[in-house]
Amino acid sequence: MIHTLFNQEVTLDKVEHKYYNKGGEQYLSFTRFFEYLSPKFDSHTISSHVARSEGTTGEEVRAKWAKTATDGTELDVALKHYSQTGQIQSVHAHLAEVVKEVSKKYKNYHRCYEDVVVFSNKYRVAGEIDKLSLLSNRRNCSFHISDFKRFEKGMSYEPKGQKWLNYPFNHLANSKFTKIAFQMSFYAYLFEQLTEHRCEQLFIDVIIPDGDKYRNDVVQVNYLKMEVEYALEHFSSRILHDLEPKEDIVDEF
Repeated sequence: MIHTLFNQEVTLDKVEHKYYNKGGEQYLSFTRFFEYLSPKFDSHTISSHVARSEGTTGEEVRAKWAKTATDGTELDVALKHYSQTGQIQSVHAHLAEVVKEVSKKYKNYHRCYEDVVVFSNKYRVAGEIDKLSLLSNRRNCSFHISDFKRFEKGMSYEPKGQKWLNYPFNHLANSKFTKIAFQMSFYAYLFEQLTEHRCEQLFIDVIIPDGDKYRNDVVQVNYLKMEVEYALEHFSSRILHDLEPKEDIVDEF
């Protein structure tokens, strides 16, 4: 949905999965930004550890992860289409019950938006909000941000690999929950800087398969505003360095 909440100076190239402004300058995504705070996810090593505990192979574990990601994307598409049209596509008929049930909690908002690209020209970062909900039509009204997540076993708070995030955020556990909380706070902070709106609530809309049906849990998230502000300032020089075009090095013989 096209919005008029602020000037849309930055867009997401869905093929490259990169953000650019109208002048062609690239902006750093949250995924790349979070690599400063946490080690990059090593799928082969971690899948091998999981495989040993489950008595299977790393390839089978990674295939299971890929299917879970595909199923999550399908659910996201179905939820977005229903929010914008009030219709369930025939290809998503098997998701009709959960889509309608999950969508009920958004009916009382003044207006909801999906896939809102937020950005900071100062720090050259950008991201895409999954679901942005405004509480009224006032230009400075409060907002909520939610993120749909399809998890086989619900929300995980256990660290994976490295127990804590990198310094100076080593007071936060290196867990799935922490990453999502930081991501949602990152988006909320950027939206606040672009508008007069203020964040009132962040929550994860967790959808869990339960046999042939689904269970919906709402997980509240604290707004890590100070952590986001500090992280952006702390890594500001590194962000700009990493976004600089790299010249190809030619070997001389």
